[in-house]
Amino acid sequence: QMPIDDAGELEIVSDSPVYVRDIFPYFSLYNIDGIAEGITIKDAFYELNNSTLTPDFPLAISNEPLPGKTAEITVKKGTLLLMRVFDK
Repeated sequence: QMPIDDAGELEIVSDSPVYVRDIFPYFSLYNIDGIAEGITIKDAFYELNNSTLTPDFPLAISNEPLPGKTAEITVKKGTLLLMRVFDK
């Protein structure tokens, strides 16, 4: 995890799951390395199950962890950039 400023932080998502606690009202995933496959997002307002993301179609932006839950993000192939946002 790398804080970017008082409003949020960045983290790379590749072979290990990453988590977004509900203290972050929003999070977004950006594809930074070609096609990313096998993306799963659990316990979030917009969930994905074994989906594919390309850099030219930002499908996973402005998502929200479910209240009282911790969202889990996994990717089987590829690299994503996770941006957690503190401010609403």
